[in-house]
Amino acid sequence: MSDYYDLLGVDAGADKDTIKAAYREQLEGATQAERAKLNKAWNVLSDPVQRERYDDARTEGWLDDAEGDDDPDTTPARRGGRGAAAASSRQRPARPAIRAERGPTGPARRAMRGNGE
Repeated sequence: MSDYYDLLGVDAGADKDTIKAAYREQLEGATQAERAKLNKAWNVLSDPVQRERYDDARTEGWLDDAEGDDDPDTTPARRGGRGAAAASSRQRPARPAIRAERGPTGPARRAMRGNGE
């Protein structure tokens, strides 16, 4: 994964207007694949919360040159993201055992009725 600041050609301390101007300049003549990367960089760096997370991940060395999504919002919790925690919180709670509430079934039920043949 390339560094978003390098991708846009700005310094890490650049303000939002500088990043926006660099983003628009880079979009001119960019291929569709390049546009996707530029859009991702703009979305992260233009949002103060996402930018802070990205900067933290960048300074802590969580971002590497490996293929894949190293977005701090979607990385597993072991690397500082919300990914694993968010996934586990979406699991449905276990259903209660309904059979226990209905009482006995089969031969036991027939025996209770007096039809235990």
